[in-house]
Amino acid sequence: DDNPASFAHPNQIWQGDGERFDVRTDAFGFDLGGDHYGLAAGDVDGDGWLDLVTFGLLGPPRLWMNTCGQGGWLEIELRGLAGNSQAFGARVETRAGDLLDVAQVSNLRSRGQGPSRVHVGLGDEPSASVLIRWPDGAVSELDADAGQLLVVEHPDR
Repeated sequence: DDNPASFAHPNQIWQGDGERFDVRTDAFGFDLGGDHYGLAAGDVDGDGWLDLVTFGLLGPPRLWMNTCGQGGWLEIELRGLAGNSQAFGARVETRAGDLLDVAQVSNLRSRGQGPSRVHVGLGDEPSASVLIRWPDGAVSELDADAGQLLVVEHPDR
């Protein structure tokens, strides 16, 4: 269907604890700005908190700045080999206390695109161990303190 209305979806935000989620759209003011069909998340202002950009067919993009300010985090930017300098396809495992986060670096995410950096929430943990499995099978391991951007180069770079 080429009708622009068929692509429009209302903005919604859910908040949860991993088992139960509640719609919190009105509480966070995320219902303003009309319907959108795409969303990208990234740390626009460099404070460690993921901000959102929504966009649609019939209006300008809208930037939603995150003002959370609590909990530890890491951002991991990979620098791969020639031909795949952003390391698309790499698997990043982050362990912090009882927390385990597994992410794959991807260059396409449906109708929204964010940065190729991996963003990991660490909660109250002050540090984390990071295991990177590069697309060619190489492995990198490192430990890092919370609250920073890690730039990790492929071992053969």
